[in-house]
Amino acid sequence: MSAARSRVDPATPAKSSFTLNIKPESIDTGTAKRDDHLRSPDFFNAKQFPAMGFKSTQVKPVVGGLEVRGDFTMHGVTKPITFLLKGGKKGEFPPGMQRTGYSTELVIHRSDFGMDKMVEAIGDEVKVEISFEGVKK
Repeated sequence: MSAARSRVDPATPAKSSFTLNIKPESIDTGTAKRDDHLRSPDFFNAKQFPAMGFKSTQVKPVVGGLEVRGDFTMHGVTKPITFLLKGGKKGEFPPGMQRTGYSTELVIHRSDFGMDKMVEAIGDEVKVEISFEGVKK
């Protein structure tokens, strides 16, 4: 289970903010045995570290979207990360409902967050893809 919250202020991007909260216990790959292993101390250690997430600290406009800086916490370790949210295109669907969409791709090294089991066997880089759309309140 995850919860995300964003506030985008197109007129003043610095007032924008993004948060993402994830419960590692909610991992669901479709294979119970794999899920249990991922929740174990070998990987997410969901009992000791029941939450992971991101909270922005700075948002600024750049060509093609928004540069977002913030703190990412996983496995009990917090590190700063920066990524580009591409998009910001607007659409109306259904009629009368304004929507704005963004997406990003970034790579984190799980060993940077203390998740260093089996790095040689399965690798250290984790590609994260995020996309979302928001509606105007």
